[in-house]
Amino acid sequence: MEAAMIGDLGLLALRLVLGLVFLGHGAQ
Repeated sequence: MEAAMIGDLGLLALRLVLGLVFLGHGAQ
């Protein structure tokens, strides 16, 4: 297991979730 890869996936997932939440609140 590469910690760097897991970290990148975590940041990508976090950014995606925050983006969806931001867009969701903006649309409402």
